[in-house]
Amino acid sequence: QGRRVRLSDFRGRLVVLQWINPGCPYLGKHYRSGSMGALQRETAARGVVWLVIESNDPATRDYFDPSELAEWLRREGAGPHTLLMDDSGQVARAVGARTASHSYLVGPGGRLLYGGAIDSIASSKAEYIPRAVPHLRNAIEESLAGRAAKIVPVLRIFAGRSEQLTLAPDRFAPEVADRIAATRSEAAARGV
Repeated sequence: QGRRVRLSDFRGRLVVLQWINPGCPYLGKHYRSGSMGALQRETAARGVVWLVIESNDPATRDYFDPSELAEWLRREGAGPHTLLMDDSGQVARAVGARTASHSYLVGPGGRLLYGGAIDSIASSKAEYIPRAVPHLRNAIEESLAGRAAKIVPVLRIFAGRSEQLTLAPDRFAPEVADRIAATRSEAAARGV
C-alpha cells in the first residue's frame, strides 16, 4: 500500500521476518499444507507480528508484484501478516536473508533472537512436515516463554552438497551470538 514499515513500529512485540517467494518449493509446502497459516494465526493471537517479505529484483522471473503476492497468500491460507516489498534487497542484505524460506525472530527490544530454517527437512513434500523439527515454531515458543531460542545453522543445498550461510552474530542478542559461534564450530567439526 506504499507505506514505509519499520521494526521500531513494533517495539515491545515479537516480530517474525519471513522471506517468501511463491516459486520456492520448500516454503510452498508450508503454505500449501496450511501449516504456515495455522502457525501465523496461532502466534498472532498471542501478539506475534508477522512481516512477510519479498526481496526479488523486479527484473527477475521470480519477482511477483504486490497484488500477485497478496492473492497467492490469500489462496494459500496465510494468517495475519503484513506484506512488505523489498525490491532493492536492502532489508534482506541487512540480516543476511538469501532464500525464500529464511525466517528471523526479532525480540521486543529489537534484537534478533533467531535466524534460520522453518523446519529441519529441506524437502518440498508436505508429508514430511509432521516428522520435521519445527525450528521456527520452537524459536517462537521459546521466546514467548522468555528463553533464548536455539540457533539452527542455515544451510543452502546445491546439487547434493550443502553450504552454511553466514549469519552476522553482532546483530543478535549476546546469548544468541554465542550459540551461533558454537553451532558454527559444531558444523565445522562435522564437515558441514
